[in-house]
Order: sequence, then C-alpha cells, then structure tokens
Amino acid sequence: MTVCDLGHLMRAIEGRTLRNKSFLIMKKNVHLIDRYVRWILAAALIILSASGMIAGVWMWVALAVAAVFFVTGYAQTCPIYMGLGLSTLKKEKK
Repeated sequence: MTVCDLGHLMRAIEGRTLRNKSFLIMKKNVHLIDRYVRWILAAALIILSASGMIAGVWMWVALAVAAVFFVTGYAQTCPIYMGLGLSTLKKEKK
C-alpha cells in the first residue's frame, strides 16, 4: 500500500467520500482447483480437531488455519499470493 493509498484510507475513515475505491477491492488470485484444495485441507483440519487427534493449543492453531483456508478459498483471494505477486488463475487472453 502506498502513501497515497493510506491518505485515501484515512479520509475514508474520517467520513469523507472517496473518488476511487478500487484499492479497497482485493483481486481474485485463487483458481478453482486451489479453492478445492484449501477447502479439503480445512475440512481435514476440522475433522482432526473434532476427533481429538489434534488437542490442546495445536487444536486451536489448526482451527485458525482451517478458518483462513476456508475464507481465502471462498473469497478467491490469498493475501500471501498478493504480497508475493503470485496467482493460480489462468492469464486472460486479450
């Protein structure tokens, strides 16, 4: 996020209107297969936690990771991919 984007964000927080809200929208960067893999891993972690195979602090860590996998799969956006400039989506032909 650039300094200019932070200025826009601060004005939005202060209640001012924004001319360009595109910086608030996260672009999709997760392909359908990647989404299914994330959902399967999330389900596996939830099942392992619920069955007692993962217990204690690690159960809560597994549930948090499962939640992240589920949300990023559902939103089709991965902030880590975004930060690294990666995408599993196919390139659009022009």
